[in-house]
This record gives sequence, structure tokens and C-alpha cells, in this order.
Amino acid sequence: MSVINNVPYFSQHDPNIPEAWRPRACGIVSLYMALSATLKNTDLTPRNLIDEGVREDAYIPGVGWKHEGLVVLAKAHGVRASRKEFKGEGDFEEGVTVITDVIRRGGVAVVSLTVPDASDTHLVPIIGYSDTGFYYHEPAADPRDETAHNRFISLNDFEKRWRRLALFIEPS
Repeated sequence: MSVINNVPYFSQHDPNIPEAWRPRACGIVSLYMALSATLKNTDLTPRNLIDEGVREDAYIPGVGWKHEGLVVLAKAHGVRASRKEFKGEGDFEEGVTVITDVIRRGGVAVVSLTVPDASDTHLVPIIGYSDTGFYYHEPAADPRDETAHNRFISLNDFEKRWRRLALFIEPS
């Protein structure tokens, strides 16, 4: 069985995002995609969210977007939002179950992943699942890359790369 929610794709390298923000916009763009999927009739833009996030101190220069700051931004737009860590013994399985449940209810999980062959971490929206893994949108891809949306990561690779941190965005 697989479920893929209708989540619009957006790239952090879109020309409408200020160039200075593009290399560090994965978190805010992932939040934007999640909000676009869960809100009805919104004129929200990634640029609006960047400005709001900076005003609300949700960004740490040189580090990235605070997960709790992204939750606060999401709640300010009227959705249910929370964050959770799954770092204990047996928590990987619990995390997979929670992510799957949120997606089943029409929500989006924004997760923190390691980047292969780099010391960076990266936020992506998980938009679907199957018995063998998750579907996600890649915010760091070029806006013209037709493979940037509905990418698949196996549970085995997800277990290796997931930092056991997740934000959950759901309709109210």
C-alpha cells in the first residue's frame, strides 16, 4: 500500500527567493510546501515566510532554521504543528509510525536528513509512504528538475540518513 499526498513542489533555488537565502532555505521552503498542502486559499509565499521567520528569530545565522521556530511559524498560519525527536532505543520504528500516521491524516512531516558525502544536514518534506519507504520533495533541486518531486527513499536509507528529528504539519 502506498499513499502520496498532493503537496505542491517548490525549489529553494526559485528566482522569487532572494539569492542570498537560496543556499539556506531548505527548512523554510519545506515549511512552505507543507503549508501549501494543508491551508486553503492562502497568498503565502516563501519570501513572506523568510521575512516572518527572521522577525520571529526562527533563523540562526551560520546554523539554519530552528525547528521550534518553524513550528511557531506554522501555528501562526492556523495549522496544527509540533516537533519531536526520536533518538532513544526503538524510537526509529515509533518515528516511522508517527510519520506514516501524519501523512495518512493528510499532513506533512518535515524531517532532518544528513547529506551524503557532506557534513551538512538538510530538511525535506515527507509527502507519502509505502511499505518500503517514503516519498519526499527535494527543495535543494533546480526548479526545472522534473525529478525533484515525489522522490523515494527506502526505509533502509532513511534509517541511515534521518537525524531522528521531525516537524509535523497538519490541517486544523
